[in-house]
Amino acid sequence: RGGRQLKEAFQKFGVPDTINWFAQRGVTLKTEADGRMFPTTDSSETIARALEDAARRAGVRIFTRTAAEQITPLPEGGFA
Repeated sequence: RGGRQLKEAFQKFGVPDTINWFAQRGVTLKTEADGRMFPTTDSSETIARALEDAARRAGVRIFTRTAAEQITPLPEGGFA
């Protein structure tokens, strides 16, 4: 689930990096018998909140209930 979208990030940052990133943000993870990992809260909201908080701290503006009319790639990278 979501493998294609996450493949590049997981190739750049390994499992230990990912576990550490979440731990630094107060998210503890558990490993299921089949190797999958989940927050100990068993709530995807925990992960979503950690990602959203990190994005906001990085200066990302998040708009909800808003349709994107245009996304323009910037020459220096990023989007407008």
